[in-house]
This record gives sequence, C-alpha cells and structure tokens, in this order.
Amino acid sequence: MSRRVFQPWLRMALVCWVCCSVGCSQTPPEDVARSSEAGLWETVQKWPLPKYPEESLRKGASGVAVAELQIGSDGHVRKVTILEAPDGRTAASTQQALRTWTFAPLRLQGVDGAVPVTGKITLYFCAERGTGRVLTVDQRGQLREAGDSTAGCDIRGAPPSR
Repeated sequence: MSRRVFQPWLRMALVCWVCCSVGCSQTPPEDVARSSEAGLWETVQKWPLPKYPEESLRKGASGVAVAELQIGSDGHVRKVTILEAPDGRTAASTQQALRTWTFAPLRLQGVDGAVPVTGKITLYFCAERGTGRVLTVDQRGQLREAGDSTAGCDIRGAPPSR
C-alpha cells in the first residue's frame, strides 16, 4: 500500500525536478530599456496618427489617449497597451495606428546590439464643430497633426507648447 502512495509522489517529484531544471537552464529575458516620451520621439521613424472614428466624432468623444509601447530591438512595435482613451473606438484606432510605428533601434553603451524599449505615447482627440483631429506633442513639445495646423483646437490637459 505504501508503495502505491509513494510511486505517484515520486513521479510528481520527478516531473517537478525536470520542469524546474529546464526552466532554470533557459536564458533570462532580454533587458528592456525604459524611455521617456521625448526619448521615443527622438527615435521615431514612421508615425501615422490614428483616424478619428466617425461614431466617436458624432458622439463628441474627445480627450487624451495614452498608450504604453513595447518596442523590439529591431525598432518595430511588439505590443500596444491602451492606458486611457476617450472611448473604446478611439482606443481601437489608437492601438491600430501605433502598431505600425517604427523606431530607430536603441543601442546602449556597453551593450552589444540593440535593446528592446518600453515607453508611453500620448495622443489628443479633438472634436470641434463636427471636425475631428488627432494631435500629438513632438520632441520639441509642439502640438502636431499629420499634415495640418493645430490652430483653433482646444486640448484640455495638453502640456503647454515650448
């Protein structure tokens, strides 16, 4: 009787030992550098802004969208996590656009090759007089809209232009 109780325990111990041994022999995940938003803007190469969703515009949804980006060592966005958005549609549009952004690979002194990076990007959805615009603050602290001026758009909570 004790032999039957012992064998399942022995098997479980062996399975745990093998799993732990395999897990311990794996290489640790790559170190990830943390960047400020200004730092991300210094390395951004391609940055199409999201489209303002028609339904969000009709409902007057406007405000700030904040996203956390995980950028691979090759400069491509690996993961986008929406931390804040005016509504679900603007969140989805933001996520879709940010996935297409590319950055120059980050190289750190004393580290061979490029390293992955995480950081936050802030976008401003502005709905005025039936027109929707998406703006961002560039590396110089200026509000920017792809291919247009930002005059006349009241962005509550936007940092002041420098």
